[in-house]
Amino acid sequence: MKVLKFGGSSISNAENIENVLKIISSSYDSKTIVVFSAIGKTTDDLIKCGKLASLRDNDFKKVYKSILRKHIEICTTLFEYKNQSEILSYVQKKFNDLDSVLDGIFSLKEFSSKSYNNISSFGELISHYIIGKLGKERGLDITIKDSREIITTKLVKLGSNQIDYNLTERKWKSFSKNINSKIIVMPGFIARDNFGNNVTLGRGGSDFTASILASITNAEKLEIWTDVSGIFTANPKIVKQSYPIEYLSYKEAMELSHFGAKVLYPPTIKPVMNKNIPICIKNSFNSKNREL
Repeated sequence: MKVLKFGGSSISNAENIENVLKIISSSYDSKTIVVFSAIGKTTDDLIKCGKLASLRDNDFKKVYKSILRKHIEICTTLFEYKNQSEILSYVQKKFNDLDSVLDGIFSLKEFSSKSYNNISSFGELISHYIIGKLGKERGLDITIKDSREIITTKLVKLGSNQIDYNLTERKWKSFSKNINSKIIVMPGFIARDNFGNNVTLGRGGSDFTASILASITNAEKLEIWTDVSGIFTANPKIVKQSYPIEYLSYKEAMELSHFGAKVLYPPTIKPVMNKNIPICIKNSFNSKNREL
């Protein structure tokens, strides 16, 4: 079992999604879970929508329409014409539901934590479904599964949740025993608490989702696909002389992530560290990384 996670930059447009499908196709040597972030900067735009709506600023409608337009464009570009009706109907229905939530925020002038969780996770829920359906259309052996039906949190103190690993693992085993597909596609960032409410796992939470799944499945490795080739000695977009660090211990990686290495979300490390599962940071825009 391998777990692959793709960040927003890796699936930011139709061309990049095509590239990701090529990477996934090359992973057929073992059963694979693929976790997706939201497309591009969708999460930031969704949170902006919620904030504007709570202020009764009608500009939230412009942001909403731009998010919808982006997803429609990706679908019409990638899906064969005969299959577009089904996926476009699905996308439009989901966006209609989002629109209703935003209208409610606008009316109440309140962007509650519950609304935040529902809105901010919308991007992952729509992206994983679109890409999963596209992969199936292209002949990949895929099952699409909502992470909320597997990953469960428990309340440890008022306002604070943590992953219930025992329950999460039991749910995974119950689901996976009847699944023969080579690839399971899931959304990152989102889970449910033990009362059935949607919860989010923090910004960068899709990495955490992938790490949790790697841990409960005892995966051979966790691959995080992004727009840089590993953890560098400095930000390569700022410091041209920086270079990738070939190997880091879990402790070193955790320290770097806590001190601002944005390529790795800090909570990601502990679940795989406990099982001694290696984390590989790969660049989805570097064709050499397709050889898995």
